[in-house]
Amino acid sequence: VPWRPSDMIQREGRILRQGNINEKVYIYRYITKGSFDAYSWQLLETKQRFISSILSGTYKERSNTDVDEIVLSYAEVKALAIGNNLMKKYVETKNELESLTLIHSNYQEERLSLERQFEQIPREIKKYEDESALIYKDIDKYINNPRHNDSKEELIEYKNKCANLIFDRLKEHEEEEPSFENTCVCFDYFGFDIIVPIHSNLTDPVIYLFGETKYKVKLGDSVKGYVSRIDNRLNSLDNIISGFNIRIDELKENRIKIENQLKNGSDHSNKIEELKAQMQSLENMLGAQLEEDKK
Repeated sequence: VPWRPSDMIQREGRILRQGNINEKVYIYRYITKGSFDAYSWQLLETKQRFISSILSGTYKERSNTDVDEIVLSYAEVKALAIGNNLMKKYVETKNELESLTLIHSNYQEERLSLERQFEQIPREIKKYEDESALIYKDIDKYINNPRHNDSKEELIEYKNKCANLIFDRLKEHEEEEPSFENTCVCFDYFGFDIIVPIHSNLTDPVIYLFGETKYKVKLGDSVKGYVSRIDNRLNSLDNIISGFNIRIDELKENRIKIENQLKNGSDHSNKIEELKAQMQSLENMLGAQLEEDKK
């Protein structure tokens, strides 16, 4: 009966299955030098690499023919069976070439992905830097707004008016179908326009502050707390910039790592060409040997 890679698992399954009353079981695997065993074990190793790459998530989209990396002709099997060293070298070289070609293909795909990330990072950094510049302008606008010079009574009146305007607009959204025409509260709060979006209502009150850019503010269920939420948001704009700076540093660090990966990556092209040349040479030698055997 021809030996198959699955035979090893089937044999062990029969030995280790439930019902075996032996406390210890010794499994011996014999490999005969110069026999077909070398090819069989190599094929088994190939299949195990295929299964392991799928389980680890490193396997790329290729056909299932990668499982059977070595397909031998009848003449090759015969040569292996009689211990033809030239054929053994041919099979080993062929297997190494197949394996290295797959590794190289995976490397090329990974490299393309890294190159795309490398090119994208400067655009992401610029986006954060541009947004930070706008926020800096809004911080300056808020800090230097002349309203801060009002008396305590004037500020209280000003903020109460703002809260009531927001509440009235939220109430309208509860009582009627909101439209884009009644989303804007025409009220300037320390230089920022207040927008009540159409989906916002008394149950889930949300507004947007518009300056150089926009900021979302969740108001809560207390009208008296509306302005406090808005003030807290405006007083914490520098935290947004801090978060952007952290992200920019992460992107810069990641770009350096990607650059090093691209520099230090191992390209197997030269080795693949070398193996192809060896294969061609071995094929020529085997062809000559087969012709000699026919005589």
